Amino acid sequence: NLGSHNTYGKWNLVGNPFPTYLDLNGFIDDNDNTAILDPLNTAVYAYDGDDTDGSNWDIYNLANSTGIKIAPGQAFFVASSSGGGNLTFNTSRQTITGGDDFLPNLWQTPDAHAVINLKNTDQVSSTDLYINSNGSLGLDPGYDAGTYANESSDFSLYTKLADGSYPDTKFAIQTIADDLSQTVVIPLGVHINAGTGYSIALDDNTLLELVRVYLKDNATGAFTLLNDGAYFFETDVDLEGALRFELHLSDQVTLGTPDEYLTSFKTVYHNDQVLLVGVFQSEDTIEIYDLMGRLIQEYRPEQNGFGTLVISDQSKASGIYIVRINREGTHQSLKFLID
Repeated sequence: NLGSHNTYGKWNLVGNPFPTYLDLNGFIDDNDNTAILDPLNTAVYAYDGDDTDGSNWDIYNLANSTGIKIAPGQAFFVASSSGGGNLTFNTSRQTITGGDDFLPNLWQTPDAHAVINLKNTDQVSSTDLYINSNGSLGLDPGYDAGTYANESSDFSLYTKLADGSYPDTKFAIQTIADDLSQTVVIPLGVHINAGTGYSIALDDNTLLELVRVYLKDNATGAFTLLNDGAYFFETDVDLEGALRFELHLSDQVTLGTPDEYLTSFKTVYHNDQVLLVGVFQSEDTIEIYDLMGRLIQEYRPEQNGFGTLVISDQSKASGIYIVRINREGTHQSLKFLID
């Protein structure tokens, strides 16, 4: 329900009532739940008690919860919409498999994901960006999530929505569409005290090898390609807000010939899986061959644009394989290893 407190009234502490694990992604995605959760905070907020990363909260929404299970009795916060309603724990989401809890962030998804870090000598704060076909420049309930209670400490990092909507909301998770043929500009909120030795960097851009992430410093006009390294700066005044810094994201591959697109594909080893990363077209065919030249598997991309495709699974024996991307009468082949 919605309480009377202006800041914390909408936050409800709930928990998995079953003696089994509960699929977190399915729990959020149930229509009954997305309809009654605050569209700015359609997510699960798990208290981790550790603010060394700038927040006491691990936040999960549809962008990052695939494969995560809620442990029996595990508690978490959700934010009520203005109308409130009954939260649904659907028995069809139960499962007997899972881990101790969902706090350590051990699970990851093959979605394109970037963690932006703000650091000084002894502090770090971070914010998350996802590239997903369900995202847009505006608010995407279930894929964008504001910080808990819209809070920010005196050392914190967050984003504002790319289209400028909901300007008062600080976002801990922002998801944008996978069409980056036009540059996407995302305001970056920074709260720091005057001092020296600050940096802004990409923490892990393994899945962003085909996306350029630039940081613009509006105070100096400098552009820094974060894919290549961190941006270091100093400030003589306290910073509080999203005026000084912007993120500029664009597809690294410019529009050109099929050959130019194909040569940009890469295989990436991520979370015990092999991923094919590139700019796909729905007409492509992706073929997997063993070293004997036998066709093992074939895929068709579900959509156009930048994306990732899992090309290793438990059915394949250890060894070297070849992935071949076929497009408009031409092709590109890459080798990959399954241990």
